[in-house]
Amino acid sequence: MDETVLVLRFGLGLLFVSHGVAKLAIRDQFREAVANYQLVPVRLIGVVASAVLFIELACGVMLVVGFAAPVAAVALAALLILFAVGIGINLLRGRSFDCGCSARGHTISWALVGRDLTLAAGATVIFVWAPQEFSVLPVSLLRTTELPAGDVIPAVGIALLIALVRGLLVAVSDYRTIARAISG
Repeated sequence: MDETVLVLRFGLGLLFVSHGVAKLAIRDQFREAVANYQLVPVRLIGVVASAVLFIELACGVMLVVGFAAPVAAVALAALLILFAVGIGINLLRGRSFDCGCSARGHTISWALVGRDLTLAAGATVIFVWAPQEFSVLPVSLLRTTELPAGDVIPAVGIALLIALVRGLLVAVSDYRTIARAISG
């Protein structure tokens, strides 16, 4: 279990750092994506877009280095749930537009709602099973007792790892797209 949480922590952290960096390169487009949801007053769009970028980058780095990982995991889980709700509301409104998830265009869909909720579940696993201390060490080196996980947690861990690997592959593709756009 400790290794699964460590891999989830690194994977989710790298995913958010990579997506945050990609969004920094296209800040104006990301601000436009936030506006497309029509859930935030116009005067707050810039503030909300900046806050989302800050939270993604800060919490991603916190997960990677192991600094206050449970706090970062809760913040990201809440953010991911908000993303899923925002996408769901717009799908129910019959709208279709770029989600703003990354530099690579993705149209909002129920699959994105599922992805965000799956990643939120991964962040919740990190919150529940990551060490509470400020550390980069695996949980087993810091805990003296194990939480009963049953057979469900390894299966959930594997599913989340698959989702994270897919997300990281998308992020790598985003970097290639950005590099091509910059190089002309």
